[in-house]
Amino acid sequence: MYRSIFFVVCILLIIITACKDLFSPELKGVQGPLVVEGLITDNAKPYSIRLSKAVRYDNNNDNELTSVSKATVVVYDNLGYIYRFKESNNGVYWSDPSEFVGVPGRYYMLRIKTADNVEYQSPPQLLLPNNFNVNVSAEFGTQDQLVDDGTGTLFKKAVDGTIIFYDIENNEDTLIRFKFDYRLITEWIIPTQPPTLGWDTWPNKDIINLTDNYSTSTNNIEKHNVCFVPTNDVGSTVWVDTIKMTKWVYKFVPRIIQYRLNNDAYQYYKSVNTVLGATGKIFDPIPSQVKGNMKCLSDNNLEVLSFFEASSARTSYYVLNPWSKILHNVESFEPPSEFGSNLPTYPDWWIY
Repeated sequence: MYRSIFFVVCILLIIITACKDLFSPELKGVQGPLVVEGLITDNAKPYSIRLSKAVRYDNNNDNELTSVSKATVVVYDNLGYIYRFKESNNGVYWSDPSEFVGVPGRYYMLRIKTADNVEYQSPPQLLLPNNFNVNVSAEFGTQDQLVDDGTGTLFKKAVDGTIIFYDIENNEDTLIRFKFDYRLITEWIIPTQPPTLGWDTWPNKDIINLTDNYSTSTNNIEKHNVCFVPTNDVGSTVWVDTIKMTKWVYKFVPRIIQYRLNNDAYQYYKSVNTVLGATGKIFDPIPSQVKGNMKCLSDNNLEVLSFFEASSARTSYYVLNPWSKILHNVESFEPPSEFGSNLPTYPDWWIY
């Protein structure tokens, strides 16, 4: 009997080992989906459409070029006008503001034809008007931020500062929706003789700021938290010619862009925020669940990662003194792009 059992076990082992075979598929020829990034506003400036191919998940080459060049990029409106975009560098296509400025009330549709004759198209996107009465206010508050402990290590700390709020009066019968982009510019001074001047620019790193506080009776937007300015964080230690000195923030200049969104854009950004707010739980949403609005006309099964947006935009600049909640509106404030350059004297654009 033991001999029979031994014989059966040997047969099973032979079968199991004979069926084992490693499968290593070749993926080198697989290309990622087309990625389209495009925004049309009602501002008289060049608009850009960026085309690229998504990098494969197993890509180990950080320098791999993913841009899509030599494509035909065209925007149509509902009145029959055609606006052609020209490629300026790899994968970035620009409009000419002397020929094309978005007009509120019109629909815009993006169409792309790549060099290998694959065509893509967006649905028409309505550019809504952005002419609303806005009341801006500020209050002292706190926000958790990552702070350097002096050794390059970041830790989370409750920072005191000023919160900027928007109240927007709704003059329409429909619910109005907005997205806010925020950037903070700080002017600073090091008390050398003569003083050393400079500036820093801090982009917003929070999730996408969408309006949510609506009045139940009027549909007005009430006290929407637009941004936080760390107006109490005014001094940092620097070394100037082996001398320890303090770099003082002289002015805070927040730039706020208010985009009026159509329903398609609002739902898209809302789904993006849902993914960005995921905490790592098993049923959290994943990026593939964010659906764009471009589709491939040549092959319905070909995936496209994109959102073509048409949103009117209003840009505002405010000035805050350190330890203050009093806002001063300025027409424009755009220092040179060189980051934190030292200046020998006060330039014409300096706010003081």
